Amino acid sequence: MPLAELEVNYTFEIKDGKQTNNEEQPITEIAAFAFNESPVKVVKIGENVKNIDENAFYSCWSLERIEVDIEDRSTLAVKFPPAPR
Repeated sequence: MPLAELEVNYTFEIKDGKQTNNEEQPITEIAAFAFNESPVKVVKIGENVKNIDENAFYSCWSLERIEVDIEDRSTLAVKFPPAPR
């Protein structure tokens, strides 16, 4: 069963459509193609994430929304691909 909503803040395991976080291992970066062809619809970016690669959500066609923890996002670096010409 695909997971409709995913929280990215700590390393996690998905079993039977449920996410279990390992709070001893925070995620600080989302790498290129991390969600490539993922069926996830909503991604919640937690406070531990500091960098997101421009291709992190490449080919993630089901994605409807990305939510970012708004506490202090001044340190979040998001790389965007160049605008089409």
